[in-house]
Amino acid sequence: MVVIHEPEEFSLEELNLHLKEFIVGIRKQDETKLEPSSLRSVVASIERHLKWKDYGYSLSDSAAFCRYRPEVLRAKQKELKSSGKGNKPNAARSLTDNRKAKTS
Repeated sequence: MVVIHEPEEFSLEELNLHLKEFIVGIRKQDETKLEPSSLRSVVASIERHLKWKDYGYSLSDSAAFCRYRPEVLRAKQKELKSSGKGNKPNAARSLTDNRKAKTS
């Protein structure tokens, strides 16, 4: 039987360990990797949840989480970027002079 714990139930050390494992292994439902911005959003959601539950420590500011932040989160974001994630292929681009003339 799998027991699911809420993040605020963990000690600092346990939460650090579970955050590392979570960030390294997180995937979308279809098993593809997340975009780096989605990973940051997930971590921000966990941060908000802990704040709402009065956990007492901040994921982004507390020295208690200094090992999780630089080692794991940034490394995961770098890995995602190097595999082509986060390049924003659907980002809006400005019109070239040639295309501007065609639309006029």
